[in-house]
Amino acid sequence: MNKEQIVIYSHAAGSPEIGPNIRVYNIAKVLVQKGYDVSVVASGYFHKYNESQVSGFVNRRRIDNIDYAYLWNIRYNNRVFHLINLFLYSLFSTIAAVVWYRKCKKVIISNPPLVPLGPLLLHKISGSQRFLDIRDQWPEILTDLKDSLPVRVYSKILSYKKKFLIRMSNKVIVVKEGEVDYMTYTYGLKRSDIIYLPNGILFKNDGINLTDELGCIEEQNEKRRIVYIGSLNFYYKIIEFCDLVKDFLELEFHIYGDGNQKNKIEEITRVYSNIFYHGRIPPEEVGPVLSTYDVAYNGLQDSQMNRYGISTNKLFDYLLRGLPVISFCHSDYDPVRLSGGGFGANDDEEVVEVLKRVQDMPINELKEMGRRGRDYLFTHHDFHKNIETLISHLS
Repeated sequence: MNKEQIVIYSHAAGSPEIGPNIRVYNIAKVLVQKGYDVSVVASGYFHKYNESQVSGFVNRRRIDNIDYAYLWNIRYNNRVFHLINLFLYSLFSTIAAVVWYRKCKKVIISNPPLVPLGPLLLHKISGSQRFLDIRDQWPEILTDLKDSLPVRVYSKILSYKKKFLIRMSNKVIVVKEGEVDYMTYTYGLKRSDIIYLPNGILFKNDGINLTDELGCIEEQNEKRRIVYIGSLNFYYKIIEFCDLVKDFLELEFHIYGDGNQKNKIEEITRVYSNIFYHGRIPPEEVGPVLSTYDVAYNGLQDSQMNRYGISTNKLFDYLLRGLPVISFCHSDYDPVRLSGGGFGANDDEEVVEVLKRVQDMPINELKEMGRRGRDYLFTHHDFHKNIETLISHLS
């Protein structure tokens, strides 16, 4: 067994128990299964964790044979304190790198948005092999969605830092298929220096037999039931979808999650009889809850970066459970459209047409859509398969 150590630095690093960011957990777990000794250095406080992981300066936890070091950090409920939290993580992760991990020869630095520069510099000096994992294309997404003087200044700083980090890294990991081309012509990288490692599912641990008959589409439901599980913020176009589905009284829209649009969504549910809000549910309940619905919803605000791919964790949960997905976004690399596992819609008018189809489509056709989506997920988004690409670069 290869017991070579790999350290992953990521501000947000969750697990099925703790919550997002689950990508770091998936990478670490499969690398452990392949024989590597993996440590994760993360912030003890991140607003999407189920609970704070702060306990002293460092809270060491061992989760599924992964060594987590959660570093002390402040709580935040506004942008200023969020930035302070990010800067503190950059500082404390540098201290952790010096004290505990300076001899590690392989490191993964996970972006965004304020990547810990200190650990990267330290490991470059020590001659470690350095991988920059770009989970989201910041600051490009930020500038697509907002335009103000503070955002432009902040984005310019992030842009310079991102270019510097890319130059400091041996390899760059991207999440979306189209980002391989984007990184070559925008940042001048060679294709041989880019690793495409998409998000996905740990199929061997999901407890689902992929040959089983799909049972998520309920014939006994009086109305077709559409579900959304995830963060409640403007980026996912939940309010916009509510405004369209409210007129389809033969459909129900059920929402699970938490976020800054929670109060607005609760107001909507008090006005419209076919829209329901159920609050936030723990990760272990996501699968069973999804299995009681007929169709799922996944929306994204228009962004130039989405044209290179879509990679929300909720989408993979939907596909895994065999749910046809209403995909309300623009993208050239949309798994829903590519797989035929649902309905693509670019604007409000197309969403209305999709809702008409959902309302009238025979159950067997919806099930076939769900099966195509799940087959696509298994073929293209199995972490156990895709991790081999990364391992081949661990020279």
